[in-house]
Amino acid sequence: MKTTGQLSSFNIKIGLFISAVAIIFGSLIYANHLVNRLKEDNTRFLHLNSQLLANALSTDVLVDEYLEERRQFLSYNAQLYAKALASETENLDFVFTEIIQSVNFPIIITVFENDEWVLYAHKNIDIPDDLDGENITDYLMEKRLAMDRQNEPIPVNVFGRNIMEIHYGKLRVDNLNYVFEKIIQAVDFPLLITRGGQNELEIVQYAHLPIDVEKASSQEIFSITRQLSTDNPPIPVIHEGREIFRIHFGDSDVITVLKWFPYFEFFVIGLFIFIGFIAYQFIQSAEKRGLWVGMSKETAHQLGTPLSSLMGWLELLRNQELPENSEKILIDASEDVERLNQVAHRFSKIGADVVLLPLHASEVLDKVVLYMQRRIPQWGKKINIHVDNLSDPQLMAHYELLSWALENLLKNAVDAIEGDEGRIDIVVRERNQWVVFEISDDGKGISPKDKKNIFRPGWSTKKRGWGLGLSLVHRIIYEYHKGKIIVNSSPEGGTVFQLHFSVTP
Repeated sequence: MKTTGQLSSFNIKIGLFISAVAIIFGSLIYANHLVNRLKEDNTRFLHLNSQLLANALSTDVLVDEYLEERRQFLSYNAQLYAKALASETENLDFVFTEIIQSVNFPIIITVFENDEWVLYAHKNIDIPDDLDGENITDYLMEKRLAMDRQNEPIPVNVFGRNIMEIHYGKLRVDNLNYVFEKIIQAVDFPLLITRGGQNELEIVQYAHLPIDVEKASSQEIFSITRQLSTDNPPIPVIHEGREIFRIHFGDSDVITVLKWFPYFEFFVIGLFIFIGFIAYQFIQSAEKRGLWVGMSKETAHQLGTPLSSLMGWLELLRNQELPENSEKILIDASEDVERLNQVAHRFSKIGADVVLLPLHASEVLDKVVLYMQRRIPQWGKKINIHVDNLSDPQLMAHYELLSWALENLLKNAVDAIEGDEGRIDIVVRERNQWVVFEISDDGKGISPKDKKNIFRPGWSTKKRGWGLGLSLVHRIIYEYHKGKIIVNSSPEGGTVFQLHFSVTP
């Protein structure tokens, strides 16, 4: 049976566990709700801006269609300028000015002088404000190389010699740049806008990526694109019924933190619960130990005074002439008083520093079995105790405490035998640096649901039991002898207790 205190403790543990689980799942559900809302807001924002982006990008889409026409225009004017140079016409500057002013895309013109290409003119090039002098020239020459990677430069040949080259880039689309800037300024998550398929993927614009796009390899670009597509389905940018671009986006830092925060919270809560459980177990164990020690010391103290008085009276009776047949009564009374004195001595050892000494199993077992054989008839039973201790191994033990534990186990075995007759077997053997006492009975056995409670203080299946016998055995074996107990039992009948003791100090 469970005591009221045990039921209250059990209910408190169950309540705390259910509360912790409820808090954990509540936090997880709420965090997922916030994450989904934030992701939906990001997706909604990009969907709303996808059409605006499509309209802004429409001009850029047509750039490729104008590429050949633009190149023909530049080639024609290059030939016209070459003819003007060859004829040394007075309209040379006018022709060149018309070429420069008529374009609305980035253009740089270089000439070949002193065996090197030098800057001659430029238009529609954004130059940083912090550059001046030679720095501007170096910046434009580097820009020329970037243009050459986009479009092959157009030469200007005079008398069979290439004396000038026209370098040009993409068409300037201010509205497109404005839209890009507004979108990029509004997002705080990884964003990648691409065009084309996997084999010829082109990056149109990007923001907040974990890699340097300018220096990244094609494999790295494909990898980050796949990663973003895994995080969120890409959003297509549709213009005039066809997909122009695709917007890939990831999760912001806030979403990432919210996704992982519940798990971090679970870890902290779990660690707190674990530490709290260990602390609770330690405090509970200390309280139990203090209760055991206090009870034992008080019991020994209370027994000590009347026992001393009884022993004095017995000694006085021995010196007197007693009536016939009183000698046996005096002997039995002396043995009972000695037994009480032994019990008081055992209680005094609880909580004290226990010194384990080498003992042979028979030194303890024989006296315990003899005592039980004398007591069993008084309980109205006929139980045979069979001992198998042929090797009589030596173990490290405390005589009083070990005998107390064995007595409690034998008493428990006797109580488990419901009939008037039964059998208890005690086998002692040495096994792998351990001395094993195996005590088995043919009693009613222990049900699986009760097996975990048999060593709990206050738990008992007997109506008049205190529930302290097996708890005391557990404390003596584990705490004082540093041994272990293995219990094998079944409801069909029979229980086996194995006590393991070390053979070395």
